[in-house]
Formats: sequence, structure tokens, C-alpha cells
Amino acid sequence: MRVVVVFFLFVSFLFAKIHITLPEKPFDVYYKKGKLDGPKILIVGGIHGDEIAGYKSADLLADVEVLKGELLIIPRANFLAILNNSRGYNGDLNRKFKKIKSNDKDKKRVEAIKSTILNFKPDVLISLHEGYGFAKNSKRAWGNSIVIDEKKFANFDLLKTANFVKNSVNRDLKYKISVKNTTTFSNPRKINLETFMLTDWGLRQNIKSFAIESSKNMELKERVKTHLLMLENFFNYYGLKIKPSMEELLERFSQKQKTPTIVMKINNKVLKVNQEKTLLVEEGSKVEVLDVRGPRGSFIVPRGVDLNWKSFRFRNVAFDVKIDSKRVFTIRVKEVNRYATHHKTGTNKKLN
Repeated sequence: MRVVVVFFLFVSFLFAKIHITLPEKPFDVYYKKGKLDGPKILIVGGIHGDEIAGYKSADLLADVEVLKGELLIIPRANFLAILNNSRGYNGDLNRKFKKIKSNDKDKKRVEAIKSTILNFKPDVLISLHEGYGFAKNSKRAWGNSIVIDEKKFANFDLLKTANFVKNSVNRDLKYKISVKNTTTFSNPRKINLETFMLTDWGLRQNIKSFAIESSKNMELKERVKTHLLMLENFFNYYGLKIKPSMEELLERFSQKQKTPTIVMKINNKVLKVNQEKTLLVEEGSKVEVLDVRGPRGSFIVPRGVDLNWKSFRFRNVAFDVKIDSKRVFTIRVKEVNRYATHHKTGTNKKLN
């Protein structure tokens, strides 16, 4: 009898929790094709989620018009890490292009990146990053650099291209950039033998691949400017034509973004939330986030919960509504006893 009672209490406790369901985290890809034939260039931002200028610069390109050539942009390759503002939420995504375990939580994302690249078949792949310091001043620093895996690989003269971009960009930059050669194939480090990063994986697929890094020691707008100038000169080198200019894109970066709106369904009631709010719900309620509407990079992030989860049960949850890593407002969902008396004050609202 005692076992039955304990089991009943456990089941009651389990089902009393709020059942929460979140939407799939997006994997956005933007394709632009000009009227004139030209090079095919692929831009990847956000492989590392705490390298803000990389994914912000890539995102700005999603609004351009291509006049000559083709451009494909993956602005937020590792969106989970971006929301968490970490290098990699499930480990370093940039170390998983050689092999990845079947149960790795990044597997679906890595396969999506690979298949997008292989289906597009670009002439050039450019991965956007950020590093500390200035590579021009220290061999140990990665900031403000163009990273190549070798001076030459197969028929690709990577150093020639990198030097062209370096020399062109440095005419317009206060903080100069330099070229870093990692000698991935000719003199590999241990890490290069164990893993493939995106650029050396790209080279193995017969795609000219580069990484560009701005320095985290600069202000964010200066970092974005550095990325855009490097990209502009890569485009010039290969003959890709776009509009507006990179200077105009940089001006857009400073514009104020709209506040996201979260569309939720609580039991049978649909509501839209676009400001700080506390929602009081009865025990065992079903809370489903139907949609996140707002600027690119908008999403809803539950605190204290594994961000890989799409569905879970919790008693009280605070959701941070973010644009990328920046919190805009918070929605709190609190479970209350259906027989309790509640006072509707401020932003509190009881939903039956």
C-alpha cells in the first residue's frame, strides 16, 4: 500500500509540472545570385558563438544584392553557442569536421553545414572569426589576420590571395592585419592530425578556403568594419559584385533593432508577448512557443535548462528573449495551485 501511495505522489509531482515545448532552432541560409555570371563565394559566420563580429558581419550580407556571381551566407552556423555566448555549447564545433560521433548533439548541425557547402560547390569559402591581440605584433595572437592552411595547396595559391587582401585592406585600417600560415598539411600540429577544421576540410573538398579574424581588443563596430573590408577585397579579387557598399552595410549595423515578439500557446489560449512579463499558470499546464518573430537571430532561451532540449517539464521557468546573445526582455512562467487566490498586479497575469 505504501509503495502505491509513494508511486501516486511521484506521478502527481511529475505531471503537476509545466510541460514546455520550444521551436526548432533555425539554421538560416541566404542565397544571392547576380544577373551576370561570376564566382561562387560562401561565407560562414558564428562557428564560434562568442565571436560576435563574425556572425554580425555575415548577417549584414544577407541583405545585399549580388550583381555578378553567386553568394551564399550561413550567418549563424552554431546558433546554440551564439545564444549562450560561448565558443561551443556542445564542444568546439570547428573541431568536428573530420569525424563526429553519432550521439554528438552537434551532429545534425555539422552535417547541415557540410551538405550546404557541397551542394553549393563554391569556388571560395571564407570562415569569419575573432581572436585576441594583433597577429601583426605577436606570433601567438590571432586577431586581425587572414589565416591560411598552407602557402599553396593543390593548385590554390592561398598566400597570393591573402597578401592581396592584406595589402588592400591595410590602406584603410588603423589596426593592420597580417597573414598567418598554420601549415596544417606540411607541418601539422597534433590537433590537425586528430580533427579537421572547416577550412582544411574545405580544402580537402577542392574548395579554396580562408579564415579571417578581427581582434577582440577593438570595439565591436571596428571589428565588424575589419571583417567587411576584408570581405570586400576578397570579393574584388575574385570578381564578385554586390550592392550596397560595405560602408553602407556598416551604417546599418548601428541601427536600432525591433523588439522580438513571442507567440505562445498556453493550454488553449494563444498570446503574444513583446515585453517583460510574468505569467501565472495552473499546475500541469502546457506551454508551447509557437513562433519567435523579430530581427534575425531572435530566439527564446530558458534559464537553467539544457539548451539542446526542445521539450521538458519544469515548475517555474524564466525565458530570456534574445537577439543573438543579447537579452532583450524576460518572460517568467510560474506554476500556481489552481485553488489559490492570485492578485493581478503589474505585468502579472493568470491564465486558466
